[in-house]
Amino acid sequence: MTALTDPEAQRRLAREAAGGDEAAFVALFEIHRHEVYRIARAVTGDRETARDALQETFLKVHEALPRWRGDCTFRTWIFRIAVRAAIDQRRRASRHRGAAAPAVEPAYDPRVSMEDALALQRVQEMAEGLPGQQGLILRLRLLGELRNADIAEILGLQPANVRMQLSKAVSRLRDML
Repeated sequence: MTALTDPEAQRRLAREAAGGDEAAFVALFEIHRHEVYRIARAVTGDRETARDALQETFLKVHEALPRWRGDCTFRTWIFRIAVRAAIDQRRRASRHRGAAAPAVEPAYDPRVSMEDALALQRVQEMAEGLPGQQGLILRLRLLGELRNADIAEILGLQPANVRMQLSKAVSRLRDML
């Protein structure tokens, strides 16, 4: 296992970064930046807003590292911060654009065909109309590529609740189609 996937290695890097080791912080940034961006993009639906959320996430992580208790994995902790930062950035972007949510942009991903990218864009748009946390859970699962257990831990929910909310979201999407 490498520092990319080893929770203990990441925990050590986090402690070193909390102690002022900038190289350790840069290593954590390199390990997590792509996933944090993907999560932010899933929540915001917008490249620019997702980039702002990415930057805000790592600024908050840098400030909060000395207070990180380590009661969850570093990955979960940073993803919690990323989701909150993305939600905050999305709200700020909505205020600047008026009451409407940011326009959903198709994500460029060389692994995904144009047809699939447009389908994902449609899901993102439809998720906007879902009640409660259903839209967020759906976007984190499909667009953020997170497992249900990760979503549960990030949002502070029980895994069964995430499964139920996801099931309801998919059912509502089917009804919308």
